[in-house]
Amino acid sequence: MNRWGKPVAIVAAFSAALVGCGDDGDSTKAGGGSPPVTLRIGTNDQPGLPAADQVEEFARQVRDLSGGQVRIEPVWKAAGEVDDWDQVVGRMVISGDLDMGLIPARAWDTEGVTSLRALHAPFLVTSDDLVLEIVTSDLSADMLAGLDAVNLTGLALLPEGLRHLFAFGEGDVDAFDLDGKVVRAPTSRTTTALFTALGATADDYSRIELRDGVDAGTIHAAESEFALASCCLPPASTVAANLTLYPKVNSLVINTDTYEELGSDAQRALREAAAGTLHWAVSQMPSDADQAAAFCESGGTVVNASPGEVAAIQQAVSPVYQDLEQDETTKQLVEGIQALKAELPEPPPIASCEPAATGATTPSAGTAAFPDGVYRMEVTAESLMAAGVDRATAFGHAGTWTLTFEDGQFQEGTCVGTYPVQDGRVEIQLGTDPQCGDAAGKVLFSAGWTLEGDQLQFTDVRSGHGSDLLIAALFGGQPFTKID
Repeated sequence: MNRWGKPVAIVAAFSAALVGCGDDGDSTKAGGGSPPVTLRIGTNDQPGLPAADQVEEFARQVRDLSGGQVRIEPVWKAAGEVDDWDQVVGRMVISGDLDMGLIPARAWDTEGVTSLRALHAPFLVTSDDLVLEIVTSDLSADMLAGLDAVNLTGLALLPEGLRHLFAFGEGDVDAFDLDGKVVRAPTSRTTTALFTALGATADDYSRIELRDGVDAGTIHAAESEFALASCCLPPASTVAANLTLYPKVNSLVINTDTYEELGSDAQRALREAAAGTLHWAVSQMPSDADQAAAFCESGGTVVNASPGEVAAIQQAVSPVYQDLEQDETTKQLVEGIQALKAELPEPPPIASCEPAATGATTPSAGTAAFPDGVYRMEVTAESLMAAGVDRATAFGHAGTWTLTFEDGQFQEGTCVGTYPVQDGRVEIQLGTDPQCGDAAGKVLFSAGWTLEGDQLQFTDVRSGHGSDLLIAALFGGQPFTKID
């Protein structure tokens, strides 16, 4: 069974199927009794990630509410691997190159929209309950109104999760002291101001640049959320749980000219679907505490700052608030959030944790031989989806995987290759035979490993082909059992 090509092939087939549901050729945007209209919605996320789930739910609701008269065509990774990826997608919607977008609210403050900056005031929105209160309150409409200035109509603010600081490395990295450190953070004027106030340099490094920078010791931390740690970040040594930076909230927007060209029925379907997707997103948003517990179980480390450390950090970012309050609308929105926050109870503290000692054997860098043998693992679609893999890809890769390592030769099914070891990492290199599919001649993945009894666990799995998320979930999610 050829499974090596699926990371590319399945995504391509899925995208083709979505395109196939699009415009019939003579569609207009009039609504009512006109032919179906297709609206292309862009995001720089990919299937399996939280924002992509929101796009897919919105598309489903639009289809149902319009009776198939309005069709939403997702455009995944719309900006590609570029700097300022969120802003690039936003500009595509403003220009009309895309009809709609799901853009993180943090991105708009570089594009002349200030009404959403209050969401990202440092250490202001620090609980799940407060996020949900904001996106379902009148404050949401006030924030979205600022998008009018750039020819966009805001339909909803959809909550995703709380953002924390993930610190990498050992010994020389303090999760509460960023002075002189380099942080990976998506582009945002407010985010940059926060990290500058803490003495750090922030930049929107790509996933590969982040991994390489962490390995080289030149990137020390990343701004992210627990739900993305397993798929999208190198292993994190420390997460400061009680220092919630701000939330990630996604803005669902449509080009205003496009919206006004639609008929009233189509406009109503979009509005109702946006409201329904907000309701769905609120019900689906995982709690920060549950996500932190899952992060701990996967081997992460969680710590909490002392009251003195919290006070010092909050004092350090006071210049950011001074800047925010120069804009009267932003100042009023910050005050509105503070009023909502005062009515809510303090969120329960997140427990600290450290990786449990397993007694497993770990290879010594540059000296250990990989343990030859035949290893087997049964993976379910449910476990892959739980790790963030999209449904089609998860079901395509579920099943029994048997890996054979013998005298430098690797085999899975009819695909063979080699597995050189260097600096304590094994690299699975596939042969050029067509049996290896699209991955023929490429590195499937590289990883560290531990062996405890007959349990082989790959660690820090890095994809050399296809989806980082899929490869990490598939080969690093659970141990392989030695059967020979």
